[in-house]
Amino acid sequence: MTKLSKNQRRQVGELLNLAHTRDLSKALEKLEADFQHWHSGGIDAFKLDEQIHKHHQGPSRNIWKMYSSVSDWELALPAALHRGFLKVEDFPGDLWEAIGPRIEEIKEGVFNHA
Repeated sequence: MTKLSKNQRRQVGELLNLAHTRDLSKALEKLEADFQHWHSGGIDAFKLDEQIHKHHQGPSRNIWKMYSSVSDWELALPAALHRGFLKVEDFPGDLWEAIGPRIEEIKEGVFNHA
């Protein structure tokens, strides 16, 4: 595991928060569609409630687990980059210099093996 300075841990925390926000926002789009379907009479309140519950128990919980710990950055940041919730440009230059090679190594090992 790469040793991070206090400032780097803070920066990683900010990136995890950014990725968390973007990932959760994308997941909430499905729930928003369910609300619109309910408003138009396409589903009843019970079905909407079921969809809210499924969102909370599934995507919302999984997203929270992914980004909740700065110490797990070596999994979360490569995944967020791979899934498009972060871009290299989101990283402060000095932080990318310090951890970018490790992130690229993890992405290559985890996401590029078929």
